[in-house]
Amino acid sequence: MHALADHSKNVNRTRTRRQFIIFLIATAIVVLALFLIYKLDEPVRGLLISRMGLVDTQAKMVVAVLRLVFFAILAYLAVRALNAFIFGRLFRFLR
Repeated sequence: MHALADHSKNVNRTRTRRQFIIFLIATAIVVLALFLIYKLDEPVRGLLISRMGLVDTQAKMVVAVLRLVFFAILAYLAVRALNAFIFGRLFRFLR
């Protein structure tokens, strides 16, 4: 019986560690995408203008929407992290 409880704890620990690593990877990807959008603003707008025939204001709008989408994803990830941290600590404290 004791070995089963230890196995269950190890599985939960492994699952939690895996979820944390996936969260870190997702956050790193979003931060990298935001960095690249800001760093490559002019080339992206030039590409949109030359390849898609967009006007400069339309190209700026497309880049602004991309920034907004990635900031929204980053905010979502931050809320998920705070939620896991706060409620994880609360439930651990209540046990």
